[in-house]
Amino acid sequence: MILKLKKLLCYLGLHNYKTINIEYGFNPTDRVTTLECKNCGFTKIKSGG
Repeated sequence: MILKLKKLLCYLGLHNYKTINIEYGFNPTDRVTTLECKNCGFTKIKSGG
């Protein structure tokens, strides 16, 4: 039951992210973070400060 609820929340766009990788550049705004959902495996790349 809980697993179905988690899948439903992912389908609605409410993911449970964990940080996979953080890359830094020369400026504070050059940071790139890779996030992955713990439930469905959806990967998101977030850039900027």
